[in-house]
Amino acid sequence: MLIKFYVLFILIPIMEIILLIKLGQTVGVLPSVFLVLATGLAGIILARAQGLVVLKNIISTLSLGEMPTDALLNGFLVLIGAALLLTPGLITDLLGLFLLFPNTRRPAKIYLYRKLKKALQEGRLWFFRP
Repeated sequence: MLIKFYVLFILIPIMEIILLIKLGQTVGVLPSVFLVLATGLAGIILARAQGLVVLKNIISTLSLGEMPTDALLNGFLVLIGAALLLTPGLITDLLGLFLLFPNTRRPAKIYLYRKLKKALQEGRLWFFRP
């Protein structure tokens, strides 16, 4: 678990800085800054649009009397994608965009579903009912 945090908080920002420096040297500082700002803005717009789609799916599933497990996983991944797009950097922007589009989100959703199912079966994840 410590290695995952190391990668998340140390290696990814270092890779982002190196990539931004290389990009700045190649295309210039202003285009690089514009690219980071543009992906952040696009992320906000896409996250809002996809978030509304997910919310409509949750409401329609609940109106049928079913649990919206698929819609909830989509909503969680859209939230993570939006957060990644708001962080400056190209690697996180690509990951965020990957999670915002339904077709590219599917592999992440399948992976998350399997991890949650396994954790529930092994007793590593449990909930209290109020």
